[in-house]
Amino acid sequence: MRLLIDPRLFMAFILGTTRFAAWLAFAPPFKGVVPAKVRVGLAMALGIGLAPRLAENEALPVEDFGAIFAAIVYQVAVGLALAMVVTLIFQAVSAAGTTIDYMSGLTSSQLFDPLSGSAEGPMARLYQLLCTVTLFVTGGHLLLIAGLVRSFDAAPVGGLNLGRLGDILSSGVGNFMLAALQIGAPLLGALFVTELLLALASRAAPQLNILVIGFGAKGLVLITLSTLAIPVAVAAVPRLTDAALGGMWQLVR
Repeated sequence: MRLLIDPRLFMAFILGTTRFAAWLAFAPPFKGVVPAKVRVGLAMALGIGLAPRLAENEALPVEDFGAIFAAIVYQVAVGLALAMVVTLIFQAVSAAGTTIDYMSGLTSSQLFDPLSGSAEGPMARLYQLLCTVTLFVTGGHLLLIAGLVRSFDAAPVGGLNLGRLGDILSSGVGNFMLAALQIGAPLLGALFVTELLLALASRAAPQLNILVIGFGAKGLVLITLSTLAIPVAVAAVPRLTDAALGGMWQLVR
């Protein structure tokens, strides 16, 4: 029994799956949340669905081994570049939580966070979890996958602008810092005021143990105002999703 496979369809499947796998391996919220086997299966399923459309491209390499290898490397580069853009934007949520941890003195309770793959404080883990849950509940993960699929319209086997990648990442750093400040603004502002009041109290009553009192005061402020900060973090997820989709499209258009 001989199994006949269309070489153009097979190469389209390989190239599409390669880009999907590279993106799913590093882009949030799939990295650290979705098991590796599920990500591989999802990449293959998306590659199968997209293969007929990619096979229509006349520039698709089929016989030249050098061209095939270059096309595979290119798909990996596109997937990693798109994942880098998404990661930079969504790290603003974790950065906001990390800043709050530093301001409140909770950095000593860092634990390994599987979502980010690094040690994070309690507020950073909370913000990261809220962002991930909100993204899945609102269907933002489907929008990101749809944006990745649309990237094949602009760059099926060519078209990545590496010069534009630097511009996108440099502007993304500014947006990243601004988003982190906006997300953590309620708690950061309250903790800053608490620091000022503790400084005044230490000047007025030097005999007070400000380290002990300050930790309790900042903990009380943190717990009390967390109800105000959580809705701000949740409301920021759709804006971050739109920014990630915009960055992905600018990179390949």
